[in-house]
Amino acid sequence: MKRKLLIILLILTLGVVNTLYAADDRSERSYMVFAKGIDTLLLDTEHVFVRIEDKAEYFYLDGMGVFFIGRISMTASSNFSVVIDQWSKWFDQKSETEKESQEGDDAAKQSEKEKLDKKYQNIIEKDRERITEMDRHLTAFKQELITTIFDYGPILKGVNADESIVVVFFVKNEEFEKKYGKSQLVVSVRFDDLQKAASMSPLDPKVQKLFKFNI
Repeated sequence: MKRKLLIILLILTLGVVNTLYAADDRSERSYMVFAKGIDTLLLDTEHVFVRIEDKAEYFYLDGMGVFFIGRISMTASSNFSVVIDQWSKWFDQKSETEKESQEGDDAAKQSEKEKLDKKYQNIIEKDRERITEMDRHLTAFKQELITTIFDYGPILKGVNADESIVVVFFVKNEEFEKKYGKSQLVVSVRFDDLQKAASMSPLDPKVQKLFKFNI
């Protein structure tokens, strides 16, 4: 697992994913479907957060398997700063025509700012609770991830039986790294093991053991 993660980090650092990834159209379509399954999970889950524009990336390494890369956060506020910045710029924009009704505009803007402030403070408060319950959220998310890989993994084409499906999430939160000593959440499963277990439940303890997490 360490060797695989080092290769992934090297690939991302060098920015050569496209030169290493090569697959026929059928295989690529299956990778795209799997990646969309990951994207859907990240948007639907209540245990981690993702910016809507962040999409899972993927590539194949001969002899190792297919890799899917994403970015997540354990808190909502890590992504909310972008919204705050956008709203602030909107509030600060004043045209010449607005000056005639300055008092009304200022009152409306102040009201909107107060609403946004309250919403932001509520998110911050909930995030504090999420940090203290990080183990619970991480455990639940790992199960959701297992189920997603279990559902979409067997459809992948161009992956050899002795190769693996590897999913890597880069986690934004400093609290995550301090708690677990890692800034990534990584899971892998051998492709042939996944295919053999296709008729089983993803909740079956035997299936659970097939998935190797770094945390």
